[in-house]
Amino acid sequence: MRVSVVLFICLLVSACGGLSKKNSNEWVEGEYSPSLYFANRCIDPRSNGVDLYGNYIDENNWIRAWSNETYLWYN
Repeated sequence: MRVSVVLFICLLVSACGGLSKKNSNEWVEGEYSPSLYFANRCIDPRSNGVDLYGNYIDENNWIRAWSNETYLWYN
């Protein structure tokens, strides 16, 4: 349990939002873009050059997409 919580936190911190996508801010109910579209798009990018500037919507879309991809008891 503890390892999974630490892994989740590490993923959240390291991948806060990715590959650029046209209109990445658009949200459509029931549609889930791959989390890679939003990976590394952050409001406050790290100085290591890996992160891209994004906004809170990109970060929220990453969390939403990643949760949809990894949720174990869906359907």
